[in-house]
Amino acid sequence: MSEVTNELMKTIGGLAKNPNFYLMMGPHHRGQRGHHRGQARLMHLLEKYDGLSVGEIAEILDVRPSSVTGLVDKLEENDFVERIVDEIDKRITLIK
Repeated sequence: MSEVTNELMKTIGGLAKNPNFYLMMGPHHRGQRGHHRGQARLMHLLEKYDGLSVGEIAEILDVRPSSVTGLVDKLEENDFVERIVDEIDKRITLIK
C-alpha cells in the first residue's frame, strides 16, 4: 500500500474507535435520533470498562436491561461490540 493509503487507513481506524462515530454516521431521522444517542452513550461507557454485563450497564445508564439488550444487538450487528462469556462465571455474558 502507498503511504497515502496507510495514512487513510489509520485515520479511518481512529474514527471507528471514537464512541461517537456511530452517532455521527448513522441516519438522523426523527424517530431514530435518540436511539443513536443511546448507542453512543453505551460505546462511551464500554470504552471506560473492560467488559460489563447487561445488568451492570442498565444500572449505570439507569435504563431497563431490555433496552440495553436492544442497543447491544444493534451494535453487535455492526461489529462495534461483542458478547463474551465470563471466564470466572460462565452464566454471565460480558459486553466488550
